Amino acid sequence: MVVLGILIGMFAIAMVVYSGFRMIISQGNQEAVTKAKSSLRWSLAGLILVLFAFVIVSAVGQFLQTRDVPQGPGEVVSPIQSGDIISLFTNIFTGFLSLVGVLAMFFIAINGFRYLTARGDEEQVTQARQGLQWAVLGLIVAALAFVIVAATANFFKP
Repeated sequence: MVVLGILIGMFAIAMVVYSGFRMIISQGNQEAVTKAKSSLRWSLAGLILVLFAFVIVSAVGQFLQTRDVPQGPGEVVSPIQSGDIISLFTNIFTGFLSLVGVLAMFFIAINGFRYLTARGDEEQVTQARQGLQWAVLGLIVAALAFVIVAATANFFKP
């Protein structure tokens, strides 16, 4: 999987270089410059997508607490470290609730900034207050759900 990502990344970099080359050889032809810019935009978008895909796959692997795939011939091992289904679901729910908590904190920060920069505009102040209220409520719900998941996991552990 890593090799495929490297190959796609190298192809995206080659397309960026090719798009730059197209810009150089366009010699001021507006149509050729427009095509080269479009090609460059899509090449950069593809490169960013490949990088984000690698980050997302790594993050999901850490979220599910995976381990490296064995390299030996005929060696088959589950990549998930959880020994039973209860700990697997606990890891999944805990990670998801952690993500929800981080998102709630992000929205609290955004709406706090919106509140500070409203400059007395009542509509913006109202929108920022409502956003803060919902973000705090979401954080409270996520925290309570985290406690419920942890308590349930401890209840079912042998």
